[in-house]
Amino acid sequence: EKQKEGKKKMKTIGKVETARTECTPDEKAPRTSGTTAGKSEETRFMKTKLEKAIERVHRAEKAGRIDQALAELDGLMGFSPENPALLMLRAELIQLGSENAPPLAEAKECLRHLTELESESPMAWLELAHFSLAVEDDAKAALFSFDKAIRICQEMLTDALAGKAKALAELRQREEALACLAKAYWVQNQAGDSTASNGTDVLKSLEELRLAD
Repeated sequence: EKQKEGKKKMKTIGKVETARTECTPDEKAPRTSGTTAGKSEETRFMKTKLEKAIERVHRAEKAGRIDQALAELDGLMGFSPENPALLMLRAELIQLGSENAPPLAEAKECLRHLTELESESPMAWLELAHFSLAVEDDAKAALFSFDKAIRICQEMLTDALAGKAKALAELRQREEALACLAKAYWVQNQAGDSTASNGTDVLKSLEELRLAD
């Protein structure tokens, strides 16, 4: 009888251990899910907090309280020093600020850093170009930045026109597609680099479309 009872206990223990083993993944899943949800909630909270702070900056700017707007913005920069939107806004506010505002050199540094973070953004180069021309009276530096902005815009426009041409070709609007490709090739040539890969692709697409039935 004792042996029977011992066997029963072993079976019972075995079932409990099996149940524990089977439950372990299920027990861990909610914890992982809870951690992920917590991080997601924290991210949303920080985003909302940042948006509200930016709204306060804009309200102060519109009310003409530039120094207050700068102080609020500088607090945000401590949490997000490489945020492109904040860098551009700080450069703008410094230029609008009073004699108590940071020196204009800091505005330029914001714009220069912006072009490093977003080297393919035409707006970054355009802002720096206007600063060089209007504030520093440095036409040579302005020309360099304007040319960078123009080149990027030309590449974007070429891609957009070529993409539109493909869409028109699929819709069998052949004449309109040809016109778009011709514009794309013309824009590419204005960039002074007719050997660029996208320029070659445009020319190839133009030729294929001309030969199509």
